[in-house]
Amino acid sequence: MRLFINILCIFLSVHAAADSTSCYGEGDSTKDWLVVGCDSPSVFSSDSTKYTLSNGIITRQWTHNVTSNSLTTTSITFDANATSENILLVPAPESNFVANNISIQVGGNAHQIKDSVLAQFSTVRSDLSPVAGGFAFIPGIRRSNPNANWPPKGNRVEFDHVVSCDAINAGSADEILTVTIVYEQYVDTSGFSRRVAFMHNCSTSTVDLSEINVASVATQQDQVGIVEYNCDTFSGQVFRATLSDGTVTTNMGIQYGSNHNKVGLQAGEHYESFLATEVIHSYPYNLLK
Repeated sequence: MRLFINILCIFLSVHAAADSTSCYGEGDSTKDWLVVGCDSPSVFSSDSTKYTLSNGIITRQWTHNVTSNSLTTTSITFDANATSENILLVPAPESNFVANNISIQVGGNAHQIKDSVLAQFSTVRSDLSPVAGGFAFIPGIRRSNPNANWPPKGNRVEFDHVVSCDAINAGSADEILTVTIVYEQYVDTSGFSRRVAFMHNCSTSTVDLSEINVASVATQQDQVGIVEYNCDTFSGQVFRATLSDGTVTTNMGIQYGSNHNKVGLQAGEHYESFLATEVIHSYPYNLLK
C-alpha cells in the first residue's frame, strides 16, 4: 500500500460523518471510514514542546525547537490504517517567502533554505471553528453530498511566527512582521488544509512580499507514491525549488490580480493566501515508477 500527499490550491468537498464509533482502515467495507464514516472529533493537544492535531484518521505533530525557537511539523501518521510510522522524511519549512528581497524561512531546520532569516515562533491559538477558506459553498451542488456540513466540522489552529522589521530593512527591532500559519482539520477526512497570513507594523509603510510558499512536504519514498502540487493557473503560479538538504518545496505566487507573484503589504493590513489542502490516502496502482 502506498500513501501520498496531494496539495491543492482549492478546497476538497467534505462528506458528512456517519453514525460510527471509530475510524477503521481499509479491508472491510462495513467498517472502512471512507464508506461508513467516522465520528471521531478533531482534537488539539499540547505539552511543553509538542503540539498535536488528530481526528482518529490522521495525526499531525509539531515540535518547538527551543534552541532555534522554530516550530515545525515533525510527524504525520495515518492512524486509520493502523500504522504509527511517521511518513515524513525530514522536517520541512512550514512556509517560506521573500520580504523586501530577503528570504524568510518559517519552521524547518535552521538555514534549510540558503541565506534565509528564520522566523521566530511566537504564539498559538487553538480550538477555533474552521472556515474552509471562506468559500460560499452550497452542499449538494456539483454532485456533492447535500447533507454535508458547511463550513465543515473540525478544528482550526493558528501558529504565529515573527520577523523583526530591521531584519528585512523595514524598520526597527521592536517592530515586527507577523506570519500566521493557519491549519484546519476536518472531521471524517484524511487531510489538513492550511494557508499563510501576514500583518506588520513596520515603520516603512510597505513591505513587499513575493515567492510565497504555502506548503512544503518531504515524504518517505517507500511509503509515499507522489507529492502533487495542483494550482489553478488563473489564481497562482507554481515554481519548484530544491532545498539544501534535498527536500522539495513549491513556491506559489498568490497575489490577486494580474501580478501573481508580489504583494505590497501596507502597515496594519491583513493579507491571506489561498487555501492549500493536503490529502493523505492509499494509492493502489504502481504507476509511479
